[in-house]
Amino acid sequence: MTSPRFIPRSYSEQPKLFGDTMLMTWRPLPEDASESLLDQAGAAKMQHLAAVKIRDAAIAEHGSVKVYAEMFDMEYGRLTKLLSGTVLMRFEDLARAERNLGLKL
Repeated sequence: MTSPRFIPRSYSEQPKLFGDTMLMTWRPLPEDASESLLDQAGAAKMQHLAAVKIRDAAIAEHGSVKVYAEMFDMEYGRLTKLLSGTVLMRFEDLARAERNLGLKL
């Protein structure tokens, strides 16, 4: 797996809670933040919200994220990294979650 351009959870004040709870405190950005930094922070927030929904649905429908991954032939290690914000989600990841879990992300 290639190194991500940024780590989404690094924008959170509580990185260990990334993808676990809707309530999240985000690191303040400098007033002179670049557009790139603003975009990355926004993408991190979007991924966090999607991760919470995916995790909750996977547990509700399949009992655990691991069982969900196994049922749909997904690499469990990569899925946990996506949900914890240590790697970036792709549109394909979102589409797969929508299809497999009946979500609208």
